[in-house]
Amino acid sequence: MSASYRLRLWNIISQSPYDVMTDLECWTAINTKNVPIIVSTWVSEREIIMGATTLAVGEAFMQKLETGAVSNEVLARAIKWFAPSEGGIDVGDEKMRSTLDSLVGLYGITQAEINFLKGFAEKNISPAEVSGLDNVALGDIVMTREIYT
Repeated sequence: MSASYRLRLWNIISQSPYDVMTDLECWTAINTKNVPIIVSTWVSEREIIMGATTLAVGEAFMQKLETGAVSNEVLARAIKWFAPSEGGIDVGDEKMRSTLDSLVGLYGITQAEINFLKGFAEKNISPAEVSGLDNVALGDIVMTREIYT
């Protein structure tokens, strides 16, 4: 374990709530993937249809979008981007997420369908990962606490 790794780890585990936890509690807490983040994620028609609860549900959602595209030029352009050959749309992009939210209630599109689509970009990471550390070993916590306390 390098000195810089140990120092970054110490900067985490010396703070609340980790500072009052046992080594095992700290290890569990620091590696639990419970910090939500939004990441750039490109989604095409393929991911929508295959990721839905059933193929029919995915297809129905795509049909709603296509119906809306008939009267909405912006949506018509975005529909073209859903083609796998175009790479899809980035559902992690803040502007795109806002645009998707604006579709709720239009063309029969529900909040649940938009949440499903935006969910492709929603990930949970651990507090260790937030700090640039991978999965922290229990022994690293024990050793770091012995060195700094």
